[in-house]
Amino acid sequence: MRFDMSRAWNDAIARISANREVMMVIAGVFFLLPSLVFSFFYSGTMTDLIASLPQSGEAPVVNATALESMGMTLFFVFLAIGLVQMIGYTAMLAVLDDDRPTVGEALSRAIRFLPTLIGLLLLLIAVYFLVALLAGLVIGAIMAASGLVGLAILLGVIAFVGFCYLLTRISLATAAMVYERRLNPFSLLTRSWSLTGKDGWRLFGFYVLLFIVYMVISLIVGIVVGTIGGLMGTGSIALIVVGLISGAVGAAANTIFTGVIAAVYRQLAGPSTENLNQTFG
Repeated sequence: MRFDMSRAWNDAIARISANREVMMVIAGVFFLLPSLVFSFFYSGTMTDLIASLPQSGEAPVVNATALESMGMTLFFVFLAIGLVQMIGYTAMLAVLDDDRPTVGEALSRAIRFLPTLIGLLLLLIAVYFLVALLAGLVIGAIMAASGLVGLAILLGVIAFVGFCYLLTRISLATAAMVYERRLNPFSLLTRSWSLTGKDGWRLFGFYVLLFIVYMVISLIVGIVVGTIGGLMGTGSIALIVVGLISGAVGAAANTIFTGVIAAVYRQLAGPSTENLNQTFG
């Protein structure tokens, strides 16, 4: 049976609706709240940064120590937020499992899977840099040999599409981790590659459609947020309001994305053992 986009979307919405209270709690704590915390932190850093800028007519002075300190602080903040959101994403995937675990059980599973998820992320980063390096070398060699800028751009676009297709083929790795209890990152990648083998391009098209919708919504929200920011100024309250709106959109997007991944996995992998036992006894 070929991958059915409509079925995947309907199943994703149905799974989210059936667990909406739990999903809202997890999305609020692990996606909305970090956005608000970061907005509060960001308002302070922005104030300090603006205050450190030279006034009109003054020679620009760069405080390297202050910039380095700010950069390190932001790095650790982003790292903490990233870890929190990885736990939230994994917990939401666990909530959508057929055995419908409680919030505590879902969080327990998410924390247990965190080392595997970090290992998977590091592996993907290594693959990304390897692909980027090879693509850069090939495109650079062609540019040096022919001098055709248009050809180099075309090859760059092809390389980008190819990388996105590669991400599509391994997009079910986290679902395999949660639903099949796999802990080996390499096993997760091969399992996802196997599941998406015959439907890779259809799944790629499905993700592209969802991405386009997301970008349109993000553009509209960006206009609204920019308008609010312009009306309220650059104070802490304005940044918190902007963070609230952005965080709510991000939480909603991550919830839908999680539902889509769970639905796609179930469609391609088939019903779980628990479901079969409940059906046939």
